[in-house]
Amino acid sequence: CGYLEYGRVFEDDDCSRTPFIAADSFCKTNDIEFAVLDRSSIMNRWQGLHIPYANCTGRYTPLLGGYISIRNMVAACRTVAVQNGVKYCPGTVNRIRKMSGDSAAGTGPGYQVHLVDGRTVSACKVLVACGSFVNHMELLPERKVSLTPLAHTVLRFEVTGDILQRYRDFPPLADAYDRDLLVYVLPPIKYPDGKWYMKIGHSVYKNDPLSKILRTNADVVAWYTQKDCLKNRNFLRSKFYAMFPDIARAQPREVIDFCVFTATETGSQYVGWYDHNFYLATGGNGKSAKMGLEIGRICALSLHKGIWDSDLSEDEFKIVYEREK
Repeated sequence: CGYLEYGRVFEDDDCSRTPFIAADSFCKTNDIEFAVLDRSSIMNRWQGLHIPYANCTGRYTPLLGGYISIRNMVAACRTVAVQNGVKYCPGTVNRIRKMSGDSAAGTGPGYQVHLVDGRTVSACKVLVACGSFVNHMELLPERKVSLTPLAHTVLRFEVTGDILQRYRDFPPLADAYDRDLLVYVLPPIKYPDGKWYMKIGHSVYKNDPLSKILRTNADVVAWYTQKDCLKNRNFLRSKFYAMFPDIARAQPREVIDFCVFTATETGSQYVGWYDHNFYLATGGNGKSAKMGLEIGRICALSLHKGIWDSDLSEDEFKIVYEREK
């Protein structure tokens, strides 16, 4: 279904708020097809989409773009793992304890993995792959990583009938017009409740008006479990309805969701050795679902073999710890 992004070029040295400038160069270098479109061309091609800005430009990549159903991807990975001999033990881990080992024999320490239901699992090797709770749940026995958890809001609109059919083949799109706020919209996706929703979310830039730093475990828990956030709901609804006036007229049912964007010091994910026989992957920076399979492969094979296993540079994913700031 491709990918569409539109916005404006800022006349200064900071191009980070105009992602398609970098995308143009990447596509040309790697011989990836893309089209440069003006406002009228975009609205003529994707009937129903309204762009409220006169001076904007867009980029459309027809082949290497789309969206990921995280639920389906996780279910598929779990199925393949079990089929290849993995024992799946569902549960919530709240503590990992480092045990003594025989360093002379090269075995190193083992680990006890504690679950909230009271179970304990003993392990020779551990891989921790999580985000916003990584520094708060006693998952890292010795030192914390340098992460900034940032609040993120998503608003879903239930679509049915003619509206569902009209937008089913739309590409994922991003409105990058504002310097400090990029919003993205996904086409209709079927959720576990059997209903179809279009979703709007936002970037998390430094001055993003919809975000805030979540400094403590209590902050993270409160953000995930709140019932509503009227400021963010109203803002996202206004943006979505401006983009899709016909959906606005239908007044669809809304569902608000909350998640957390984990920003690293480097801008790349932290992937690597935390300790002997302990591997860590964290700090998604809001862009890791699309590369989750490859990150998982790197982690699993590196932990199994005892050495970095990827054509990508290990330095690119260097873990930064709090005391190194």
